[in-house]
Amino acid sequence: MHGKLVCVVVLLALVCGAACAQNVELGKGLSASFGVFRLQDSDARDVAGTGYGIVLEKQLPSQFKLPLSVSLGYIYASNTFAGADVRLTNVPLFLNTKFNLGQSGKAYYGAGIGFDYAKLNVNVAGLNADDTNFAWQIFAGTKFGTNDKFFADVKYMDGTLDANTGLMFNIGGTF
Repeated sequence: MHGKLVCVVVLLALVCGAACAQNVELGKGLSASFGVFRLQDSDARDVAGTGYGIVLEKQLPSQFKLPLSVSLGYIYASNTFAGADVRLTNVPLFLNTKFNLGQSGKAYYGAGIGFDYAKLNVNVAGLNADDTNFAWQIFAGTKFGTNDKFFADVKYMDGTLDANTGLMFNIGGTF
């Protein structure tokens, strides 16, 4: 497990390092959001229930042919399922591409691929499991407010440890 987590951290450092090497201001194109996350297992049961999360996203230099960004999240959910207290922590890391929808540029859609570290604790069974898996997401949203600095979006993610699908509703801003 530690080897996979180290690989994820190294990947994030390489991508962020490449962005900084291109003289990109760290604050430019950085967005943060807070969201409500609904997790289900592969049988569509609400094992982990509703959780909360934060996502930080950094736009990468525009010299790439695709508009790319890197996002790192932290999601925590807890629930009582079949008489057991269940806690799930997720740390997804994605490389995303995002496109404007329509001429106004306010609506957008996109997708991302990456890794998800998940840790599952079930107190009754004494089960503690963690794993790092390939993950993917699709999303759509809209910008609003002065200079379109605020946004709201919905994301569908897949790749977590037996609570492998989730829908996240976010609201945030770009700095």
